[in-house]
Amino acid sequence: MATPAPKVNELRVWEAVLALEGTVISDLTLPLPGDLRDVSKAAALVSGVIEDRLPELLNRVRSTTWDEDGALHAYEFRKFPIGFPDVLLVERAAPENSIFELEAKSWYLLSTDPLTARFETSLDVIRPGTLVVVVAWMLDGVVSGSPLLLRIHVDDARRLASVRDAKWKAIDPTTHRVVPPGNKPGTPRSLIQTQARGEILKGGRWVKDADNYGKLDRLYDDDLKTFKDGVWTLSAAGKTLKEWRAFIRRRPGSAALPDDE
Repeated sequence: MATPAPKVNELRVWEAVLALEGTVISDLTLPLPGDLRDVSKAAALVSGVIEDRLPELLNRVRSTTWDEDGALHAYEFRKFPIGFPDVLLVERAAPENSIFELEAKSWYLLSTDPLTARFETSLDVIRPGTLVVVVAWMLDGVVSGSPLLLRIHVDDARRLASVRDAKWKAIDPTTHRVVPPGNKPGTPRSLIQTQARGEILKGGRWVKDADNYGKLDRLYDDDLKTFKDGVWTLSAAGKTLKEWRAFIRRRPGSAALPDDE
């Protein structure tokens, strides 16, 4: 008879993720650019590094957060680039055995668009207890230096997917629908389709929306909005982050920010 997997305290993992706020990835440094807007061009690369480092950072704080009593000593967080979610708590000796899941999203605070990441995972494939982690980062020198994990938002993935789909269909149930992925029983994890499709009825046929469905800033979720607005009120080098973002956007040749941003 197989030994039952140890139970993971979801709240302790939640606390562990939040404990990473203030972490600086010191072995990655960006120089002062000639044009401050050029930092955004490197944001995708830096965001990828941050998401890759998240399992390592969580494993570093295991003894003070999610595994204080050592009951999960045989397990560790690992990054899995294929499939949803991308960070799993797995058994070292049998990585196919995962007992906890989270999906990492990163947000460069001074980017042109707020909360650019997307969350399109279908509610049908999300296990209860799975978390979505949004890491808001900037450079520790504001416009140069190393990535600083300034603030982190943790959310229940099933809740967020439910809000996303409900808000999408509420726009107009006759012209907006959500189509879940189709997976046959027994499909390997690497081949499982995880993304739902937000579709719009145009000209008598349903077409995939490429602009708004799943974009975190278009979910109109109260918790995410509170997180975003709260981060922008923080200050660095004499300006709020919202003022820094506007300053960078208003460099010569750039467009002004809309008033509601």
